[in-house]
Amino acid sequence: MDRGQREALALKTIGFAADTPAEAIVLDEDAGLTRFTHNAVHQNLAHRNASVRVRTLSEGRTGVAATNALDDASLRAVVTRSREIGAVAPRDDGTAPLVRHAQPTLPPGAYVEATATATPQRRAVSPRTSSRRPSAMLCGPPATYVPVAAESP
Repeated sequence: MDRGQREALALKTIGFAADTPAEAIVLDEDAGLTRFTHNAVHQNLAHRNASVRVRTLSEGRTGVAATNALDDASLRAVVTRSREIGAVAPRDDGTAPLVRHAQPTLPPGAYVEATATATPQRRAVSPRTSSRRPSAMLCGPPATYVPVAAESP
């Protein structure tokens, strides 16, 4: 999922909030793990997951819910769940308002192209070229955060 797709997903999710102030954070994770034993690849795993975290505010109450099902029905449901959780949350008059027109950013160092594109073969070679032979090597960014918040019209 590229940056434009993450932003579009966040904005679509906020759109389902209608008149409720809402924030959507899209997390896109792509991780690989190669385990070694006796200087040979023992196990290679790959994991890809995208999820949306929604925060809604209403009358000083905050609701938060998340999903990794990204179809429209699931996004509507996670917004509804966030509202329902907020409805029973204690009131907090100190809750900070949502940021309008937040600019999505990638934390420095969160993405390294060489690590993110490392193949299982590349990961298998890396420990052999190092004097420190790790028993496992994790590749891929920890997560890509795209916070988008807006007050729905």
